[in-house]
Amino acid sequence: MGLLANTVSVAQFAVNGKPPQKDFAVWAEHGLSRFCFRAIDETTDEESQGWVTLDDNLSADFGNHYSFLRDHYLVATLRRDRRKPPAFLLRRLFARECEQWLQAHPGQQRVPTQARLEIRDRVTFELRARTLPTPTTIDLVWNLERGLVTATTTAAKSMDLIQDEFAKTFPGLTLTALHPAARAKRVADKKLHRALDEANPAFDQDVATQLKANRWIGNDLLLWLMHRTRHSDSAYEVGQPGPAAAGDAFIAYVNDRLVFQDEDEHGVRKSAFTGHLKDFAEARKAAQVGKQPTEATLHFEKGELAWKLTLKAESFAFASYKCPGVRIEKDETTDPAAERDAVFFERLHLLETGIQLFDSLLAVFITARMGEDWEKTMRAIRRTLGE
Repeated sequence: MGLLANTVSVAQFAVNGKPPQKDFAVWAEHGLSRFCFRAIDETTDEESQGWVTLDDNLSADFGNHYSFLRDHYLVATLRRDRRKPPAFLLRRLFARECEQWLQAHPGQQRVPTQARLEIRDRVTFELRARTLPTPTTIDLVWNLERGLVTATTTAAKSMDLIQDEFAKTFPGLTLTALHPAARAKRVADKKLHRALDEANPAFDQDVATQLKANRWIGNDLLLWLMHRTRHSDSAYEVGQPGPAAAGDAFIAYVNDRLVFQDEDEHGVRKSAFTGHLKDFAEARKAAQVGKQPTEATLHFEKGELAWKLTLKAESFAFASYKCPGVRIEKDETTDPAAERDAVFFERLHLLETGIQLFDSLLAVFITARMGEDWEKTMRAIRRTLGE
């Protein structure tokens, strides 16, 4: 279902560079059409990837600007089709062909290397021609006002693919994953930027380096939120840009699932705690022996609406991100195109509101983490862990 499903996994990117202000739609159409998806069903090609429309993954026609532009959003789907013959079948056919070659050459004890390569290439080609391509899709929505891209994937390879295709499609622009250090700086008060820079031990801006060096942000966030869930009213206010009004009240807490881990020369050991966590007794025992929280299910409530997501502490990717259901009133006179628009904008409104609530929570945490009272807060957390 992708972007329009009530539950989806997403990662976000910041757009680097400025798109052209004049004739933006024409420029975007040119890029999307140039790198659009081309089917390989009637070919023997192994792989094909490119853009298709969000509403119809079989269509790569971007001639109608509505197919990719809706108000201040650019939307498209990256489709990738791959033919991958079953490995066990490839081995069996290869072995059979080698056997037949030996029968045709009775003086030979084994198939020569060159012949083996030729047999493997022929068998692979023939089997690939009989194998249907398997499609995968990643929906992308670019908020042109905020310079943010949201993609429906949390897999590292898929995120790399999105970045590569975006840079090819829109010359002069690149994407940077909003990893914890980048997101923390984006939501923090400017007065805290220097402190965040000083607390960042990464020696360069490479995303992999930033992720590894700044695990402390996600780990401390989850410890802090676990403590707040147990010892506060879990009430916060909207303080970041987005659909919800500044100052709106919401509730945020952790429940249902917490994952702790530690690692040494023997490898990584994980402990997962699920169900209603109540006083976090088992999770606190894990923290006492030095394990760090690496994943948790977060809940947000605003009025009658509720959001739920699994936060990956190392990357700040949102897995199993569940938004309130989209409710569109319609009758027999409702125009299908108007209904489709209503569903799209309502869905985006709810998805972006949930992210806005997370950013507002993160901003509160960063203010506390970089503040003078953090040691006092940590002492309170340690007391809680030792109860």
